Amino acid sequence: MRILLLFCSVLLISSCKENPKNKETPIPQSQHAGSEVPEPISSPQRLTNIEDIKKEYSRLRQLLKTKDLDSTSFTYNCNGEKSGTVVFFSDTTGLKVIRHAHNEYSHFEAADFYYLRDEVPFFVFSTNTTWSFSGGTADAPQTTDNVVEKRFYLLNGEPVDCLQKQYSVKSDEANPINPNTIANQKTDCKAIEDYLETYKLLLKHRETTSEITCL
Repeated sequence: MRILLLFCSVLLISSCKENPKNKETPIPQSQHAGSEVPEPISSPQRLTNIEDIKKEYSRLRQLLKTKDLDSTSFTYNCNGEKSGTVVFFSDTTGLKVIRHAHNEYSHFEAADFYYLRDEVPFFVFSTNTTWSFSGGTADAPQTTDNVVEKRFYLLNGEPVDCLQKQYSVKSDEANPINPNTIANQKTDCKAIEDYLETYKLLLKHRETTSEITCL
């Protein structure tokens, strides 16, 4: 009997010492941040205005981010003066995006994105960067990047709105400027003609998968 009472006392003490708040509650797998899947963005049946363009652009950006588009690519080097990499992104319905990253000599580089509907560009986004030395020492030179961003909205292949923003980024800045805080300004749409001509050249090399010389 004394043994039984002693045993019960041990159990009671053990139960009192255990604090339920110290127990770690298992987190369901569905609540893990890494398991979150972005909700798919539906595609407009037709592109009739800038809002439709923005929606289709967001949809394709999401597909690029989630790597749900197939891709092929090629590179080119034009006599050491201009070189670049071209990537074609597509799905089962056809070509959706072309990314053209290129540079000239050593002080200029650019990245141009063509977003397509039925293989016709509806949005073109371009970032051009020209850099130069702006001080410092021979051992620790300072540079300044002068950046120009261009956005072209197109309906049926014709520009309906064209925007541009410019800013500079210095290598020695502790808090470089955030481009998203700079407002776009309306600009002349004539520049789209050069991008559309380049698009036609890129399209001719859609089946190219090895390095070529010039476009």
